[in-house]
Amino acid sequence: MSTYPDTAHRAPESWVRSGALTGARELIIELGGDPEAVCLSAGVPSQSLNEGDFPLTATQFVSFLEQAARQTKHESFGVQLAAKQSLAVLGPVWLLMQSASTVLEMLQDLARYFMLHTRGAQVMASRTAEGLSIGYSLSPGIPVSDVQTIELGIAVLCNELRGYAPRGWQPSLVEFRHSAPQDLGLHRKVFGSNLVFDQARSTVLLEHDLLKGPIVSGSMLRHRQIEALLDTRRGATPKDVVLKVEETVGAMLPYSACSRQQIASALRLSERTLQRRLAECGESFGAIRDRMRAELALRYLRQSRLSQAEIAEILGFSDVTAFCRAFRRWHGMTAGKVDRASRL
Repeated sequence: MSTYPDTAHRAPESWVRSGALTGARELIIELGGDPEAVCLSAGVPSQSLNEGDFPLTATQFVSFLEQAARQTKHESFGVQLAAKQSLAVLGPVWLLMQSASTVLEMLQDLARYFMLHTRGAQVMASRTAEGLSIGYSLSPGIPVSDVQTIELGIAVLCNELRGYAPRGWQPSLVEFRHSAPQDLGLHRKVFGSNLVFDQARSTVLLEHDLLKGPIVSGSMLRHRQIEALLDTRRGATPKDVVLKVEETVGAMLPYSACSRQQIASALRLSERTLQRRLAECGESFGAIRDRMRAELALRYLRQSRLSQAEIAEILGFSDVTAFCRAFRRWHGMTAGKVDRASRL
């Protein structure tokens, strides 16, 4: 299993239902692999492949997909698995999405309530001049490569959206933070021709015409009822502000210096309120931003072909020297000694 060095602070482990592995056993067998061996190497109980409600840690889930890709020697394992899944795995969140009035509202529901499916990953929806950008990333502290997980999630979304789009639809743009696989055939079929790798973040860009499309099963009344139920389940806890800061910093780092003022404004809080709520959780804004930089720096180095200078710029360092000093402090090694993640 490809792992990352421990960082000084690691977030508590998140959980996900084993239903997120729907179709994995069948696909591994189809590709000539051994599901039991994959479970063993990933530390995943084998019964989780048969029980949709078996609890898995986010690390176990991510490790399983990476080990499945490695054992079957298929770089596109996550993309192939997406063909056997749908967003119905989100349970009540999917019911809310199906009651939305438009595709835009459906995607905004996904971003807002995805945390009820798992806190091990984050979905961000951002309006742009071209339409809507959906970003997908793992939460901090998952110490394994996330290539298969990210490709699975974005492929499931693209496949689902084809049900609301004209025949032959492809997203306007799909970006991945990791490097490209050797064979791009299936990737281009699922993600379209406007597909780029070694980017600052993993996102899919959706155009206005698709977003305006109606949801046939939409119901304003049912939407309000399910939304009220999910709001109760979601609940606001002091730790939520830490998760939201992590999520927002991770999304904004490629585009801004991520100052405390910027993050407070994005969360519609005053700087003083943000500081106070973080302090109540034993956290500080500086520590969270530092942690997110450390996490992203390692993933960029391991999974992309971005240079140290490009990574330094993305993470808001004044120059590559400052980045290298910070990297040694975070990980106890020089950035140059981090091996790029080996492809299959």
